[in-house]
Amino acid sequence: MQKKSDSDIPIAPRRSFFSRFLRLRNQRGVTLIELMSSVVIMGIIAAMAGPRFSHEIEKMEFRGTARDMVSVLRQARSLAISEKANYCVDFDASAGTFTLFKDKVVTTPAALQSGDSTISVDTIPGEFGGLTSTFTGAVLFSSNGSASESGSVTPISYGSEAGSATSYATISVLSSTGRVRLDDLQSY
Repeated sequence: MQKKSDSDIPIAPRRSFFSRFLRLRNQRGVTLIELMSSVVIMGIIAAMAGPRFSHEIEKMEFRGTARDMVSVLRQARSLAISEKANYCVDFDASAGTFTLFKDKVVTTPAALQSGDSTISVDTIPGEFGGLTSTFTGAVLFSSNGSASESGSVTPISYGSEAGSATSYATISVLSSTGRVRLDDLQSY
C-alpha cells in the first residue's frame, strides 16, 4: 500500500484543518472579566445558601437531641428489666439536663437524690427554648418494664433566626408497658 504524501491531499481540506488548529491554539483561556463574574455569581449563591444551611443544621441537632431523649428512656427501661432494679430518668428544665440514674433512695414521686447512682447526664443544647414534662417527678421504670406513670416530655426549640418557626417533639411513655415513643417531631 502506498503512503500518501501531503501533496496528494487536496488543498481545501488541508487549509480547513490547519485553520481550525490555529483557531484552537489562539484561544488560551478565560479573560479576567469572565473569571471575576464567575466568582461574583458563586459568592451570591453561597450568600443565599448560608442561612438555609445553618437552619438545616439546627433542625438536625434538634432531631438528634429528641432521639437521644428517647434512647435514654429506652435504656432506663432495658436496665430496669435486665438488672431487676428501678431506673429513672429525670428531666430538669431549669438546668437543661436529662439524667439517667439507678433509684437507690426510693421517694414518691421518684426524684434524683444524693444516694442514687447516676448513670449519665445529658445536656440539652442552649438553643432549646424549653422542656415541658407531664410527669410528677422522674420517670421510674420498674423491674417488669412498666413505668411509674403515663406521660410525655416535650422539648421545644426556637430558631436562632428572627421570626423562625418553632421545632418541637413529643416523647410519650405508657405506664402499663413502659413503651417509649417519639410521637411527634416537627421542625420548621
